[in-house]
Amino acid sequence: MCTFTNKPYGPPMEHSDKLIVLLHNHCSQWQEVATVLAVCWPDATIEVTEALADLSALMNRQVPHLIILLGLGRGTEYIHYIKNMRSSSDNHHIPILVYNTIPTPEDVALLRQQFSASTF
Repeated sequence: MCTFTNKPYGPPMEHSDKLIVLLHNHCSQWQEVATVLAVCWPDATIEVTEALADLSALMNRQVPHLIILLGLGRGTEYIHYIKNMRSSSDNHHIPILVYNTIPTPEDVALLRQQFSASTF
C-alpha cells in the first residue's frame, strides 16, 4: 500500500479530510489512474493498494470517502470482498466504483464534478 501525492518531492498528504482508496488487482496502469485522481482531488489523500488485507487495515484506521476498484481481468475475490463489505451497516454508505477499463482523465474529472455537487 502506498500514499500517492502529486507533489513531486513533498511528503505524503497525511492530514486530509478526504480519503480515496484505489484498489487494483495487479493492474499495471494504476499509477496513471492515481496521478489523475491526485490532480482532480488535490485536497484528498489517495491510498493505493492491491491487497485486501491492506484495505481492511486502512478502513480500520479511517473510513474512506470513495473506493475505486480497477477490476481488470482476474480477481473476483475483490468483488466478493466488496459485497461483504457492503453488507456491513458501518460501510454501506461508502461509494464504490468498479472500472473494467482504465478511466480516462475526462471520466475522473466528471466524477469529481459529481462528487463536488454532493457532500463529499
